[in-house]
Amino acid sequence: MNGDNTKVTPGTEEAPSEDQETAMAMREIARLTLPERLRFHRHRRSLTLRQVSIASDVTESHLSQIERGAVHDPRLRTIMKIARALEVPVEAILKDLPEEDDTEH
Repeated sequence: MNGDNTKVTPGTEEAPSEDQETAMAMREIARLTLPERLRFHRHRRSLTLRQVSIASDVTESHLSQIERGAVHDPRLRTIMKIARALEVPVEAILKDLPEEDDTEH
């Protein structure tokens, strides 16, 4: 039974709508750190580091370091180049980033 006292047969639940799926995906992305967001968008487009490197004019090594979190404060210009190569608005990468916990450093 669900919350409104109607019986739901297993396997007959309605699938989430496309809007609901988009909203759920946006909430999940909002929890990601900058490196995780970059990797997410790159994988979503099925691009390699090399392909993004060529399209963004950012070295493959530097991209890898950013995605691994080894570069703690990449330049905005670099993020803008990567966003353009990934064909996503820079806001999709930078908006509402979770705050870093400085106690670990």
